[in-house]
Amino acid sequence: MQSLILTLIPALGLAGYVGLGVVVALRGQNNRATKAFMLYLLMMALWSLSALLLRVDSARTIVWWRLMSLMAIGFLVPLLAFVRAFLGMERPRWVLGVAVAAYLLIVVPLNLQTQAVSSIAGAEGGLIQYQLGPMVILIGVYWFSLFFTIVGYWVVGYRRTSDLVQRNRIRYPLLGLVVVLLGLLVNAIPKWGAYPFDHAGNLINAALLTYTIARYQLLDLTVVLRRGLAGGLILLVVGFIYLFSLIVAQALVSAVWPGILIVVIVLASLVMIAAPNLFETAQGAVDRLFFRARYDARRMLRELSAATVTLQPLDELATMLLTRINETMTVSHSAFFVRDEPDGPLQLLAQVGYDPPLPSLSLRPDHPLIEHLSRREQVLSTAEIPRLFIFRSLWAVEVADLERLQAQVYVGVPDESGVLGVFVLGPMRGQATYSQEDYHVLATLANQTAVAIANARLYREARQQAEELRRANEELKQLDRMKDEFIHTISHELRTPITFLRGYVEALLADMLGPLNEQQRQALQTVAERTESVVALVNDVITLTKNADAIVERRPVDVGAVASACVASAQPLAAKSGIDLTIDCAPGLPLVDGDAQRLGQVFDNLIGNAIKFSPNGGAIAVQIEARNDRVVVAVHDQGIGIPADQLERIWERFYQVDQGSTRRFGGSGLGLAIVKRIVEAHGGRVWVESTLGKGSTFFFSLPAIKRPNHTG
Repeated sequence: MQSLILTLIPALGLAGYVGLGVVVALRGQNNRATKAFMLYLLMMALWSLSALLLRVDSARTIVWWRLMSLMAIGFLVPLLAFVRAFLGMERPRWVLGVAVAAYLLIVVPLNLQTQAVSSIAGAEGGLIQYQLGPMVILIGVYWFSLFFTIVGYWVVGYRRTSDLVQRNRIRYPLLGLVVVLLGLLVNAIPKWGAYPFDHAGNLINAALLTYTIARYQLLDLTVVLRRGLAGGLILLVVGFIYLFSLIVAQALVSAVWPGILIVVIVLASLVMIAAPNLFETAQGAVDRLFFRARYDARRMLRELSAATVTLQPLDELATMLLTRINETMTVSHSAFFVRDEPDGPLQLLAQVGYDPPLPSLSLRPDHPLIEHLSRREQVLSTAEIPRLFIFRSLWAVEVADLERLQAQVYVGVPDESGVLGVFVLGPMRGQATYSQEDYHVLATLANQTAVAIANARLYREARQQAEELRRANEELKQLDRMKDEFIHTISHELRTPITFLRGYVEALLADMLGPLNEQQRQALQTVAERTESVVALVNDVITLTKNADAIVERRPVDVGAVASACVASAQPLAAKSGIDLTIDCAPGLPLVDGDAQRLGQVFDNLIGNAIKFSPNGGAIAVQIEARNDRVVVAVHDQGIGIPADQLERIWERFYQVDQGSTRRFGGSGLGLAIVKRIVEAHGGRVWVESTLGKGSTFFFSLPAIKRPNHTG
């Protein structure tokens, strides 16, 4: 029973840490804190796994003991990294580096020897008996230094925040760390060392971490990252390979310093394999110290790579590239040719460093230089030109142009059809010459430039299209203004003769020019009605062509009174059409700042439309109420309704729902456009709701005049 319990405790700890690792890997974020926490969970799981194997595999007791010791000491390193990243306190930066270096160079070698633990053996009941070595004090100093450093970070973070949730995120992991410490301290007592108090502390720590993650969101678990599990698996494999390397080193070499040397070499190899970015960083540091030109070239490529993917004019981009090349590679002068048309020549686009400046030059599409760069080599040195047969076909003027360029290297910018552009680079200053590595850098830059040219052309096309759209929009606005001015002028010109015509018709109807018989009177009455229709149409057109300020004369207006007057004047027409026209005006309506005559025109148009498009009679209701400092009007009818796809277009000038409606119901199509124009001139809004075959409801709202707030 005792053996089962001693085996079960580390097994439960292992299950807890593995479960936490899977959850964090599947749903954790790919940031520094999460990566460090994953490594911490992995080392705690390996600690529990080695403790489990220590009790079930007695033949390899020393192996599992050393793995357990390494994990029991080393888990503090990723925990330190996690705490610093989680709390946002990553300075001083050397703390973590010193911790890692001391672990790899001191703790690991000592653990491989008998300096930390001189003897270990299994005992009855699954217990473990061991004897501490002379160097355990050094390892203890390292462990407690890391432990109290982590505790210090936790305490500082706890004191800095007043958020209870954040404090709980700190409190429970700190408590778990203290429990682990207590377990290790108890195990250091010879009398109790055989019992797995440290593993019990691990189990409690796993439970506290689980509680903190679930209850207080120690880590953000909202984003699923599939790479987390793969990264954890890779880390586990590398860890076992590293452990195996240490064991092999211990078995092959018994001396301390050769063993340490082998461990360091194996570790460095693993780091370079598993962390290529770290190798790139080290390579960059070496280049910066000893190979400055190479370092500057690499930095130039990074900077230009970022610049070439931006949208900017091509000539500016080319000048920037040439300037940067001249500065980095100490080139005396440079130029850039580019092809504008697919089968056209390459034109000189930019030049830097030429004195005097180059004239306008071009390279024909079948120029030998273009043919060579597109079909053979991307980089061509002028020293090779004399031995290339293709250059013997150059014309005399082309030979003079190449001599004028004073080039030492030509670099082609490739595209699908051949060469899109050419960099022309003069000699380097001093005695320096172009190397193969320089050629590689220039070829890489040329490939990036191809992408930049495509982006620059997209940018140019976008700007051209935007300019064309702007011009077209200006032309449309100008045409619209001319149309409005024309309509306004014609309307005014029509108003004068129509006014004379209406005056003479009214005089005839009043018998001022002699008596009329009944037939003559009816004919003139028809002429008078049609004349009034033309006058109304002219007035509507003039209203639509005026600006908002010109059609509204503002003063306090009672919308209810205006609506009541309009309803009263429309009652005869409604009764003639068999329509019940009613008005419901809420009491105590606020006034609006507006034009009573224009608002009356709105009511007349809406009520007139409701009557006109209710051929089967029914009811029309006008409702007025106050809502949130606005006066809202609704005109309901039970007419033919409006199709849903035409609800937005009915406000357009001269628009009719369909030609059938135009012929059946008549009208100019200006009424609703005028309604919208007048309402918006009052700072209001107009809209409609309609069901085809059941009727429509037209709404408009106007801002109310705020009433003074009398208090006292």
